[in-house]
Amino acid sequence: MNRHIIQSSRLTLPRFLLLLSLFSLAACGPSPQIEALQAELDAMRARPQGRIDPLPEIPQIEVRHYHQASARDPFQSSREPVSLNLAQAASGLMPDLERKPEVLENWTLEQLRLSGIIERRGQLTALILAPDRQLHSVGRGDYMGRNHGRITRIDAQGLTLTELYMNAQGQWQERENHLHIAR
Repeated sequence: MNRHIIQSSRLTLPRFLLLLSLFSLAACGPSPQIEALQAELDAMRARPQGRIDPLPEIPQIEVRHYHQASARDPFQSSREPVSLNLAQAASGLMPDLERKPEVLENWTLEQLRLSGIIERRGQLTALILAPDRQLHSVGRGDYMGRNHGRITRIDAQGLTLTELYMNAQGQWQERENHLHIAR
């Protein structure tokens, strides 16, 4: 009799699994909520999406011919090229254009940062941090900045340099500039 119970329970297990899978599939079928949602989505899709404004009218452009070809080019300077002033050349108030530029002349003074002052071999030396994050040591007589700036003095507070720049009249002028230690 035990054997009969075991065999009948084995036969019912596959049947039970079959019934369970059928009920699961029936539960996945369309329900009233899904059908209502689908109907609402279909109604939304059927409505027009919006109104598109018509394209604006393109105005007619009047074609004009350029008759000033022989006139001065508006993109060229109206000043004559600057010639070297012989008096300035004799006084020495002009940069040495034959001199090889130093590394710190690639940047403006605003881009350079005075990081510190040290004394080496009895001379004060300034430590300059360049935008490329390289630290350079400079001394009196070295050049830095784009305006031919030559270092004239280094002290505990910073350094002084004399720059040469060309004014609007095409003449070289000197100006003194200072860099102080960045805190």
